[in-house]
Amino acid sequence: LTEPVCLTLTMIQTAGVGWMGAELFVFPKEGYKHPLARYHCPRTCGYYSDDDQSCDFIDYHAGTEASTCDAEGTSLTTTYGCDCSACICSGYDPPSHTYLHRFALADGFTGTEQVCFERGQGQGEYVILVTDDKYPGNIQWTLEGYVVDGGAHDLRYLDFTTLESKEGCETPGGGAAYLMGGLHAKFYDTTFKRTSAANGNGGAVVVASDFDKMNVTERSAADFTRCTFEDFQADFYGQAVFSSVAQLRLFDSHLAADEGMSLAAGTVFDFGVTSDCQSGCGRGQYGTCEKIDECFSCDIGTCNACPIGTYRAEPGAVTAGQCLPCPIGTFSGVEGAAQCSPCSNGSYVTLLASKKDGVGASSGGEACVACPAGRESTEDGSVQCDSCTAGASSKEGEACVSCAAGTYAQASGSAECYDCAAGKAVATTGGVECTNCGAGKYSS
Repeated sequence: LTEPVCLTLTMIQTAGVGWMGAELFVFPKEGYKHPLARYHCPRTCGYYSDDDQSCDFIDYHAGTEASTCDAEGTSLTTTYGCDCSACICSGYDPPSHTYLHRFALADGFTGTEQVCFERGQGQGEYVILVTDDKYPGNIQWTLEGYVVDGGAHDLRYLDFTTLESKEGCETPGGGAAYLMGGLHAKFYDTTFKRTSAANGNGGAVVVASDFDKMNVTERSAADFTRCTFEDFQADFYGQAVFSSVAQLRLFDSHLAADEGMSLAAGTVFDFGVTSDCQSGCGRGQYGTCEKIDECFSCDIGTCNACPIGTYRAEPGAVTAGQCLPCPIGTFSGVEGAAQCSPCSNGSYVTLLASKKDGVGASSGGEACVACPAGRESTEDGSVQCDSCTAGASSKEGEACVSCAAGTYAQASGSAECYDCAAGKAVATTGGVECTNCGAGKYSS
């Protein structure tokens, strides 16, 4: 018989109050495959602007409704877009026959346990799972000789069947590429096909950083440009790509689903940092892309022009919604605008070039039209034309001018000034009506 491997497990709570929700489970590999053993607690809630936290954490600190996962009475799911439903992080209780050990630090700063891992006769492969906590940033754990950077919401795979083959390899995976320890790599025009990670994460790619390397420049990073991922599978997290506190960037890349199928949640798994996924389209355009988890899968090389009345100043847009309406006083009269043009004085911004009543649109302008006769705009970026006052008139696109002596405009918005009738006159400019000539005077 092969001797078991006995190691010291150390559990740490940096504030000295014990673990408040987190538990550590040791599963045999086959036990963790049981559907009720899988841990599906999401950790992608951006309610706090400075850091992503678990739904349980936010509900504990800011929730006021006992029956829902909320912050100040507002649902985290519907309002803040959190990936949680009724705080499903709580209540994780796998069947007892699926795991070997279940530990938690009841109180204080540290606690230790001696854990023995059997080897031989089909044994030797294990999964260590640590669930989430109300204070996840304070949770740490180590396993003598194998894990030095454990934390909350953590999943580790251990294989003791051949100790030498796994020494120093704590989290296997990445069917095609495994980047760790601050490595940077760039891939161009590459197809990752029929890749898998048995008993690991990242069917095609794993990009991970050491947890003590929190400076962005020290993190592992991978850029994929015009790359395709097909026929991928992982036993644990990230069917295609697994990213842990790393800089994952996908540009104009495509994740292909099986024919007639759609990609399942967890295809691109991010932990700690959200991946940067963009199309390959330039300014004024957006790609044909599908949202996959917090990433986007795009049809490589396919771009669409932003509609008239909108613009896109930056490259990489993945949806038409990233084409923004032209701001007030500006317009774009063609598709694919990278910026909107200002409307000069004497004209106004409107949605339709054929609409010439002088009343325009405050945003999303599609045309700049000259003010109609009898109206004016005296400033650039006008969205409407003001009527000329009584006693003045204007031609199309020109400023209002006071009526000359001998002429008048009785109403506001006049397109022209009229001559006084015979026997009547107006002696000054800007006349609004003509008066009868005095005794001994006439006008013709």
